[in-house]
Amino acid sequence: MPFDAVGVPAGAGPCPVVPPFLPPVLQAIRDRIARMRRNASNRPEPLATLTILRAARSLIADERDWAQGTYVIGHRRCVIAALEAVGARFGRRSRLDAATALATLARAQGFESIERMNDAVTHADLLASFDAAIARASAALAAEAGLPARSRAGLHAGV
Repeated sequence: MPFDAVGVPAGAGPCPVVPPFLPPVLQAIRDRIARMRRNASNRPEPLATLTILRAARSLIADERDWAQGTYVIGHRRCVIAALEAVGARFGRRSRLDAATALATLARAQGFESIERMNDAVTHADLLASFDAAIARASAALAAEAGLPARSRAGLHAGV
C-alpha cells in the first residue's frame, strides 16, 4: 500500500533522522545537569548559613515579633518560621546548616529540638542562642577564608 500523505500538513518538510546514539547522549547530559544542580544545593555555603542566621535573628529581635507555642500568629513567628522565611531564598544545604547550628545549641542546653527551646526559654536566652550560632558560623567562615584569628571577631559583629 503506497503512502498517500493523508494527515500530513501541507508544506511539511522531510522527517528528521535522529541518529540512534543521540537519545542516550542527550539523556546523559540531562542526568549530568541534574546531578550538578543537586550537588550545588548540597555544597556547604558558610556565608549563606551565616546570612540566614543573622536575618532570621533580625526577624525576631524585637520580642513583639517572636512567638512561643505556635509557628506563626499574625506578624509574630517562632524560630523555625523565621529560619524558613529567610532560608527560602537559599539552597537546601544552607538552610539545613543554619537549623543544625541552632539545634546543636538547643541540645547542648538540654532541649530535644529548636521548637522545644523556642517554647521554653526567654526571648533574651533565645537571642543569646542565635548569637552563639552566629559566632560559630562566623568562625567557620573565617577559618575557611584563612583569616587570622583577630579578624574573625569582625565577622561576628557584622563588620
